[in-house]
Amino acid sequence: MTGAAYDRAVPTTGPRRTLAVAYVLAVVVLASIAWGRDHSGFDPVEATALVLCLPALVPALPVIYFVGAIAWNASGAPDNGPLWPVALTFAVLLGACACFNVFLSHTVAANRRIRREAGSDALGS
Repeated sequence: MTGAAYDRAVPTTGPRRTLAVAYVLAVVVLASIAWGRDHSGFDPVEATALVLCLPALVPALPVIYFVGAIAWNASGAPDNGPLWPVALTFAVLLGACACFNVFLSHTVAANRRIRREAGSDALGS
């Protein structure tokens, strides 16, 4: 599908863009809060950030935790080092998952609309 056909399939409107930006920002903020403070265990803010990143989170999870562990150890966080590198790392990685989810949902919606229009064209002729 070419760019023009793709744009006609699902036009990007202001409210859709606003919703996409709000979604990505919510994920980034939640990730920053979850991994930017010292706590023990798995807390609800962390769970919310991870759940919001589904389905892109599933294949990306090993990479996210591997890179996160590198940031955790490099910053000295286990020995009361700064947590901002860890929070920044997780915010960027989960933000990338959220951006991929926006792209994925846009693609799925475009494909559905194209199929629906193709089906109505076939019925009309």
